[in-house]
Amino acid sequence: EYSIPIDPATPPGVYRLDIGVYDPVDGQAEHLPIVAEGKSLSVKTVTIGPIKVGGPPAGAVVSDSAPQFTRADNLGGVITLIGYDLELERKAVKLVLYWRCDAPITDDYTTFVHVTTVEGRQEAMVAQMDHPPSDGAYPTSLWDAGEIIRDAFHIPLPPETPQGNFEIAVGLYEPTTGERLPVAGSSDGSIRLTGEMPPSE
Repeated sequence: EYSIPIDPATPPGVYRLDIGVYDPVDGQAEHLPIVAEGKSLSVKTVTIGPIKVGGPPAGAVVSDSAPQFTRADNLGGVITLIGYDLELERKAVKLVLYWRCDAPITDDYTTFVHVTTVEGRQEAMVAQMDHPPSDGAYPTSLWDAGEIIRDAFHIPLPPETPQGNFEIAVGLYEPTTGERLPVAGSSDGSIRLTGEMPPSE
């Protein structure tokens, strides 16, 4: 067992532990090799983490959220989309999602955003972007219940994107399996946000 002191000046955020074993030879640290399938690896340490020290990283959590549009979409009983900000341009969609952590989370999820045009019953995807919440700075497995996490996207649109009705589908999925967190009232694990694309400049 080890108790590792942390410098009080250490900024709050997400860190990792690098662990290894070495033999002091002639005043030098000679690390024991890490072996996998009978072969020595180039790395000399085992990484454990991520871990949270002192609280979430700066800018990841908001204490007083006032989304432009309010929502109450529950995902898997552990996360709720409480609202979003949306700014539409001819060249890009600017979207900020506000996730509230409702219970401890064991997995590190990725956010997906799909932008589709809607003409009658026909849908055509024009842009998409996936990334871990807060650009990966604050993994979901480290969220604490009650925290509100700000998750921002700037999604470029192709020049041929037509004017008219559109839909944005958002949600969370486990990246190694692709399995989406179920959304209450949704058959495909997505939350649908709608609007209208502005005319060309």
